[in-house]
Order: sequence, then structure tokens, then C-alpha cells
Amino acid sequence: MINHTIDKNDNANNRLLKSRVMLNVKKIINALYKKTNGEA
Repeated sequence: MINHTIDKNDNANNRLLKSRVMLNVKKIINALYKKTNGEA
């Protein structure tokens, strides 16, 4: 039972981490895209 709870928490943390990483990646891609198009 305890292990099951820990697994659930790990999954939630992993999802949070992945969504944060994806947000950062999108920000970087957007910044690079703007630089390439000469907007920034």
C-alpha cells in the first residue's frame, strides 16, 4: 500500500517535470524561431 502511494507520487512528479521541460523547450524553440525570422 505504501509502495503504491509512492509510485503514484513519482508518476505525478514525472508528469510535472515533463510538462516543465516541454514548456522550456517550446520557449527556446520560439525564441530561436523569432531570431531566425529576424523578429527579435
